[in-house]
Amino acid sequence: MTDKYDKYESMDEIDKLKFLADVANMYYNLNMTQIDISKELCTTRFKVAKLLQDAKDMGVIEISIKQPIERNTELENKFKSIYSLKNALILDTKNIYEDEIMSSTCKLAAQYIDSIVTENSIIGITWGKTLFNTIRYIKPKLKLPITAVQVLGSATKNNFHLDSPELVKEMANIYGGTCKILFSPLYIENDYVRDGLLHEPVISNTLHIASKADIILTGISSKLISHYSTSWLDNEIDSKNFDEPSSQIVGSIFGRAFDENGFFIDNNTNRKVVGLNPFILSNAKHSICITSDLHKADALLGALKGKLINTIIIDDLTASKILYLDKYK
Repeated sequence: MTDKYDKYESMDEIDKLKFLADVANMYYNLNMTQIDISKELCTTRFKVAKLLQDAKDMGVIEISIKQPIERNTELENKFKSIYSLKNALILDTKNIYEDEIMSSTCKLAAQYIDSIVTENSIIGITWGKTLFNTIRYIKPKLKLPITAVQVLGSATKNNFHLDSPELVKEMANIYGGTCKILFSPLYIENDYVRDGLLHEPVISNTLHIASKADIILTGISSKLISHYSTSWLDNEIDSKNFDEPSSQIVGSIFGRAFDENGFFIDNNTNRKVVGLNPFILSNAKHSICITSDLHKADALLGALKGKLINTIIIDDLTASKILYLDKYK
């Protein structure tokens, strides 16, 4: 019988790739040994090994090694105890390169989110790069009829892929569920316009569904969005209707600024928000804050003191800085 390896040698590029794919399928999917394959191809085991190596070199075989994500359970237990959290997932970074900490934190968050999503879950989503990366790492075990809902108006960032409407749509697509968009900007200057908009059925209905969310996903900022978003500055917001940054502000969550004890600042800017009351968001069954940034430790500490979230997913470096700040500030 003809040695099929000899035919392989004379094939054009496309046929070679198809042949290598067949060999790879026999080895990896059909669990045939190299001896079994050599008999099938009427060739030697050595040549089969050479074909498998060619398949790797030519990109027919791509090997992905999934390292387990390690957690620092000692820190997790400490955070749950000190801050009365429902849950704390803290990434152990000792075996992770610095530039992989953020992505690993998001992967950890993605795994946790999928573990708590159930049929008919209502998932409220804010915005930001961290949530964007977290959602794209979610690989559902099952397609479920979830509802993804926008809980606050759009932050109108320059990159719309990071804004709430796109993230809500993506979450719904991942699970094969439905989405509810809040057709409004995050801040509306005119009180009369804002109050009227909140009574529009298309807005009020979305907010009613959002109020029933059992899972809230949010990031956190060390600043108030209206003071750093270039999109807001481009809109030439009337400065008399918004407050200047205050030394009291340590961070913002749910589009609202808060102080070091987690109390929302009583200012004009916070009153311009279109969206759910922050206390509704904080009191969801799973109010989850995801971040990996040492510069946000002050903000996280304030949010924890004020019980603005009940679950955190962070890395151990950020966690250690939070505990240090809590002890020495």
